[in-house]
Amino acid sequence: MIDIDFSDPEPERKPDPPAPRPAAPKPQQPRPSPRQVPLDKIDKWTPSERQLPPPRAEIITTGSFVGRTPPHSMEAEEYLISCCLLDGSDTIAKCIDGHLSPAAFYFPPNRIIFEKLVEMHLSKKPAGIEILIEELREAHQLDAVGGVPYLIQVSSRIGTTVQAQYFIAKVRQLYQIREAIKIATSTVEQCFGWDGQDDAFLGNAQQQFASLAQLNGVKRPDPVGLFDFELPPDGDRSILVGNRYLNRGDGGVLVGTSGIGKSSIEKQMAALWALNRNAFGMQSNGPLTSLMVQAEDSPGDIAEVATSLRFGLNLSESDAKLVNQRVRIHTDRKNRGEKFLLNLRHLIEDHRPDLVWINPLQAFMDGDVTQAADLGKFLREGLNGINDPPAFGYILVHHTTKPATGKDRAERLWHEVMYDMAGGAEIINWARFIMSLRPAVDKGNFNLVLAKRGMRAGVTKRVEAGAGWRDEPVDTIPLKHSKSLIEIPGRKRKLPAIFWELRDADPPPVEDHSEAPRKGREVTESFAVYRPFFPKPGQPAADLNTIQKAANGTKPISRGKLYEAIQGWISMGLVLFIPATGQSGTAMYTLAPFAELPKEKAQVRTPEPELPEEATDNLPFG
Repeated sequence: MIDIDFSDPEPERKPDPPAPRPAAPKPQQPRPSPRQVPLDKIDKWTPSERQLPPPRAEIITTGSFVGRTPPHSMEAEEYLISCCLLDGSDTIAKCIDGHLSPAAFYFPPNRIIFEKLVEMHLSKKPAGIEILIEELREAHQLDAVGGVPYLIQVSSRIGTTVQAQYFIAKVRQLYQIREAIKIATSTVEQCFGWDGQDDAFLGNAQQQFASLAQLNGVKRPDPVGLFDFELPPDGDRSILVGNRYLNRGDGGVLVGTSGIGKSSIEKQMAALWALNRNAFGMQSNGPLTSLMVQAEDSPGDIAEVATSLRFGLNLSESDAKLVNQRVRIHTDRKNRGEKFLLNLRHLIEDHRPDLVWINPLQAFMDGDVTQAADLGKFLREGLNGINDPPAFGYILVHHTTKPATGKDRAERLWHEVMYDMAGGAEIINWARFIMSLRPAVDKGNFNLVLAKRGMRAGVTKRVEAGAGWRDEPVDTIPLKHSKSLIEIPGRKRKLPAIFWELRDADPPPVEDHSEAPRKGREVTESFAVYRPFFPKPGQPAADLNTIQKAANGTKPISRGKLYEAIQGWISMGLVLFIPATGQSGTAMYTLAPFAELPKEKAQVRTPEPELPEEATDNLPFG
């Protein structure tokens, strides 16, 4: 470790000159104080530089560089302070924009002066020497910087600010070199004292060096005019998937219940996009390379998925080789938070992927997934910080939280024993897209719901249009688990294929919807009346409280009755259940795509009229 001595070094005194011959005595005139004398007259009695108290300097007292003075330039520091005093606040603003801190000044008097100038600038005080003197005097720091004489000397070092930017860069560069010496020397000492166990100091040193390098790249924010933005051309490589469904610099979330097959579907999508094939209708913009960081699957699990992909995608040897080159998997089961981010940065620098998959989010995030501050630190400061400038896209795999339970939910569908998506709203805000892998009614069937910006994914289905057909955009992809068995040479038992296949969409709801979603429960409320209070497909989903609040203004209903009615409408295919992502962890709902109003038979109780148009003008989901 380095010890820095901030004590005042003993000044080197020159021999006193011979005493002059005494002159005739003159009447003594009292010397005016600086407050009484105009500043342009003070230089008449300013002491010479030799007579000023020497500034304290940092001297290395231990380690390999003992007795050596780190690189510095007193002249550059004084010139820069002089520029700050010349043009008011312009140079100080440039220093702040360049992240030049008081610590960058080697000489403590200059450090104190610059810190006070920045404080004056931020307080909207003029950066004049007269005000500076008074500010330092009030802070009892005037003597510490050498008094008024030293301030007058520094202020007169230069007569123009033309070279201010040069001096800013020079002071910053010398500061970086001094800090690099400290970091490197400290690291050397720790290397020699390494106990063979904890090597975290290596990561700390790298982070410190990275922070130093970032000082050179700081730029002042420059907002762009509204009409200066341009549409990306066809084939723009900044687009990764679909019609800007995922771009470089963006992140998406794939969410589903535990054990549903998120790990296998992510690998299947990565393999298809590596070959520039569409994944369940989502087309990549050219072949994409993937870096997959995971914490849950064993080598055997990954091998089974890889074998299934060879079989299910019918890959040739050349295709399999390409996928192997373009999809790389790293298992990390111990690092979280800062350590994980540091390792991730290394992996990205080494492999330069187009897509970075993180599976699962909560294995690597060090904090509370329901807290916006913790999410923001990991997602925005951490992940986005690594991806600046934009070079790739993230896809996070996320688990769900437990669904609401109660006495009235003793009998649940098979998929309800899993979880509903957990986390604060910051996950939704951060994500460019959200895919929700949801079980359908029949076991083994699923729907991949493109819950956020789904129409940009480019998925379509063919529907009749007159005498022909047309492609209609959809945001729900019906999927199923493969039931194939794979013969493995040298093994007696066949391997069940872990592979996702497209299936036919669920049939539309039948006319008689009186069958309740739970035993003994009937749908007693008219969907026609409450339909306007649900978000439309493509709009953000709403929770039960929001829907009830919107409905109470026109058609009041209790929370319990509304909940029971929604369960019935879900079974009819009229309402979609969206995994909960709000901070409260509650379920979310939206209208099902292409859902039609139920016919008269669907109303188990007395039919209720449609709301008049004027009654729906102020509803939240239009």
